[in-house]
Amino acid sequence: MSQDKYPGQNGLLTSSARFNTITPSDTVDLVELPKFICIGATGGALVVHNEDGTSVTFTVVAGQVLYIRPRRVLTSSVATPIIAVY
Repeated sequence: MSQDKYPGQNGLLTSSARFNTITPSDTVDLVELPKFICIGATGGALVVHNEDGTSVTFTVVAGQVLYIRPRRVLTSSVATPIIAVY
């Protein structure tokens, strides 16, 4: 289960000094829930699991910011790179 370092907080859209590229996986949750995610140079399908494990597919474009907090990014995602902001 992903760790939520911001439970019940409304200030998730503040600036951040921590960010990492997400490596998609069909079996491993993210270690920590991001504040939000950004899509790099290539758009396309972004397939994520929400907090209860339901798969959701987003169609994204390069440079898009998604104010979502996925617990997992699946390998069927074609958007790259996928960047988590903490």
